[in-house]
Amino acid sequence: MKNEELYHFHSLEEFGQRFPNMSKREIEAYAEHQAELLFEEGELDEFQMLSTAVRMETMAATYGKEVRKRIQDVPEKNYKAFGCEFSTMNTGDRKDYSDDPIYSDLEKQLKERKELLDTAFKSTKPMYDEHGAEVPKVPIKTFGATVIKVKF
Repeated sequence: MKNEELYHFHSLEEFGQRFPNMSKREIEAYAEHQAELLFEEGELDEFQMLSTAVRMETMAATYGKEVRKRIQDVPEKNYKAFGCEFSTMNTGDRKDYSDDPIYSDLEKQLKERKELLDTAFKSTKPMYDEHGAEVPKVPIKTFGATVIKVKF
């Protein structure tokens, strides 16, 4: 399958018309189905399919950011149109706790303790802190996962 066949939409408007009023779950199911169909046809390999998907994600995310910049105000508190509900929210103010000397000192102590715990975790021998207490080997809370990174 050629790029021209994959990207046969002439505009995002045309692409958007493909999904009029579909719910998020319906779009997810549709996308899963389309991926399965492409696999079954056997014309594309999974790396070509993934590279296409990543490019589409990038295009849609950038397009969405640009459109959001141009919306001055939502007409109503919960504006419904085109099968979606639009609303606004304030992300909240972020306080600068680092101006407080006690907070800054505690934050520094936590950072130092974390570094000590990381070192103890890697060590084959017991380690002790500045007070003579043995530094415990903390357990792994969540194991890392293998992910596929895509750059273009």
